[in-house]
Amino acid sequence: KDNSPGNCWSFTGSKGSLTIQLSAQVFPEYFTMDHIPRELAPNRNASSAPNHFRVLGLDYGNAPKGHVLGNYEFTAFPIQTFAVQQNPYEKFFRFIKVEILSNHGNREYTCLYRFRVHGRPHDTETFNG
Repeated sequence: KDNSPGNCWSFTGSKGSLTIQLSAQVFPEYFTMDHIPRELAPNRNASSAPNHFRVLGLDYGNAPKGHVLGNYEFTAFPIQTFAVQQNPYEKFFRFIKVEILSNHGNREYTCLYRFRVHGRPHDTETFNG
């Protein structure tokens, strides 16, 4: 993937959300967030990187509420992996929502370069067989 400076999902301000449709239902175990290294950022400034964020599992794409899987802080540039903090009903999800709650100080925009979901795929044989 091309994580060169500026090749990101950017949005105005420091708060935004993104819903991701996975290729299959997954039991989420970890999430990974990427940003460009500070050395490659303009003026070595990574203020546009997400800081505090929340991840939710959704029962369907435009669900008004989700199951909070964790609240996190992105501090280890350029890549940081986070364990799911809670999934009390041990659910599988096809949709994951990332809510960016703040960035590292940029008032104009926030950039998310990459977000990955790691977990176990749903065992279709168990439920269809």
